[in-house]
Amino acid sequence: MRKYVGLEVFDDVQPAQIKMINCDGLIAGDPFCQYRMFRDGTPGMIELIRTVCEYGKEVIYQTPVYCTNRNMMEVQKNIAFLYSRYNVKKYLVQDIGLTDWIVNHFSDAEIIWSRWGKNRNSLTNHAFAEFLSSLGVTAVETSKPERMSALSKMGLKVFAEYGNTLYNTVSRDCYNTYMLNRYDGICSRECINEEMVLTNGNMHMTVNGHILGKKLSYMDVEIFCNAAAHDATGIILYASDFMAAEKILQAINEKEPLK
Repeated sequence: MRKYVGLEVFDDVQPAQIKMINCDGLIAGDPFCQYRMFRDGTPGMIELIRTVCEYGKEVIYQTPVYCTNRNMMEVQKNIAFLYSRYNVKKYLVQDIGLTDWIVNHFSDAEIIWSRWGKNRNSLTNHAFAEFLSSLGVTAVETSKPERMSALSKMGLKVFAEYGNTLYNTVSRDCYNTYMLNRYDGICSRECINEEMVLTNGNMHMTVNGHILGKKLSYMDVEIFCNAAAHDATGIILYASDFMAAEKILQAINEKEPLK
């Protein structure tokens, strides 16, 4: 089964590490702001994608959670560039309008309805899954074994998500502007400084990019591997950093049922 790795931050990840990691590909693209994932923003993402492709691994591009008039053209240009220059054909998408655009421009693209799609619909009923299929979505990313089974039976490919994102609230605005009122137009990546906190009653929340109280939750690895082996076509592992990803990959490989 093909395995893909997505990191919170790619700072200081070396090409040799990308070459040696025991996976088939990497996730590139931050759901909210490229400067959170890459020190140099979009140029850093392009550099990563070039390195990943040079080592014969596959790239899945995570599109932004929010695609509106202010960024839709930029997202479309990124997709067209990655498709033509680096043959990137898998996209994690959670926006219906962007899905329609990709389908109409790249007939061989694989559109994966991402975990962030639960902001739009929790995907608890067959009608919504059928609607996604009618749009041209070919796969769904999910962390729940029961949904893996149901989606697979409906004919959709399943990418089993390991490292479920938990958070208190999400905003599309940079917190330096929205909450701190001190963004001067030059990104200093203060959002990933864990010393920044907001306190609301009994809740103590770190400011991590656009997400308050963000963390990754992992289910029992053996239960996950058994469910994925039965119903999924691929695994997407999310981890905080490269060392954590390698450790979790090892655990998955050890528990993955033999074919």
